[in-house]
Amino acid sequence: MTTSTYAIVLMQKDEERNIPMEKEKSHQLKLNILSIFLLIYLTSIFLLFFDRSFLYKSVIIVSPFFILTYFVSLKKIENIVLISILILFFTIALLSCSLAQGRNLIESLYLIVLSILNIWLAYVLNKEPLPIKTIQFYLITLFFLCFLLMIYGINPNQFFPKSSRNTFSWLILTGASLFYFIYSRNNALNSYPIWPALLGFLISLWGQGRSGIITTCILLCGVVFCNLGFQKNWKKVLYASGILVFFVFVAFLFIHFRGADISNVIARFSREGLRDTHRISIIKNYLENITTMKAAVFGFNIKNDPFMENWNFNLHNSFLQLHYRIGISGFFLILLIVKGIIRKSKKSNIFSFIALALLLRILTDTVAFIQPFDFLLYYFIFDNSAYVKCRSKKPGI
Repeated sequence: MTTSTYAIVLMQKDEERNIPMEKEKSHQLKLNILSIFLLIYLTSIFLLFFDRSFLYKSVIIVSPFFILTYFVSLKKIENIVLISILILFFTIALLSCSLAQGRNLIESLYLIVLSILNIWLAYVLNKEPLPIKTIQFYLITLFFLCFLLMIYGINPNQFFPKSSRNTFSWLILTGASLFYFIYSRNNALNSYPIWPALLGFLISLWGQGRSGIITTCILLCGVVFCNLGFQKNWKKVLYASGILVFFVFVAFLFIHFRGADISNVIARFSREGLRDTHRISIIKNYLENITTMKAAVFGFNIKNDPFMENWNFNLHNSFLQLHYRIGISGFFLILLIVKGIIRKSKKSNIFSFIALALLLRILTDTVAFIQPFDFLLYYFIFDNSAYVKCRSKKPGI
């Protein structure tokens, strides 16, 4: 072999080594872009609660081009049939119910785009190992904001111009759920950091919303339960003791500095329990308006109801919202979600706890079904065979 031939062979080998590195860099760049887009979307949702909708509308407008670019970049689109069925389902359901109820078609087109965005985000969460640091930054920023409001004694019920204190617990619950989804995709199952659930529970106590306290408590119990199940018998006692001591310590500090909040929570639970006469009256009113087959199939337009005008057309129940938006076809969507919850829960119990927390929370507010955070529910519809099935040596802290 001549010197020139040998040099050519070496160059070819170097090029072959560089190809995987270039692919890895390209893939990492794509993940970073996706995570930045997700962070911008979450930020835009947060700003909506301050009546700042420009960023949110911009994301919705740009999203179809972003989604199309993403799918074009893939060599193979997994679950293409399911994605197509879901997009077709929402398009037909929203348009048909909109026409039947006499709703604004422009609004329906916006809801279709929002639904496609949520479907795509659910797909990405299942397929792509997004950097966990992005959602960590989002959560820590939320926690920092809440603790600042605590320190300065700002009433959580007066922070958002047009929404209640329950907004805090919803933002925290969705953020923590998203964190555990991404963590489960990237790491060993059955071992999870506890800080998002624990801090979320404490912030819900500060917010004093009953549904928020119950659902974040369910999430916290789920994380502890999953981590306990991973441990050996003698370590279970040690881990449980450590969690208990830490929780008592944090609770002591919280009670010491925010004792009035705890007293208000206990008083509210003692006085009202889990009942809410206003929400019950809204449910009864909606059901009483389902008097025809057309209303049962296509939903009832609450914009034509003087009673709902008193509540700013807020049904305070996401399942009623689902029927209002897409009628009886919403049962198909619920069936898909429940089926997905059962399937994912077989891989890890954490999914059953997250699903229970989310489903209970959306019972008391219009925060799901053709809403910005729907991708957390649609996440269960898609299957992901890429979960890390090996077990790590330690549970997260």
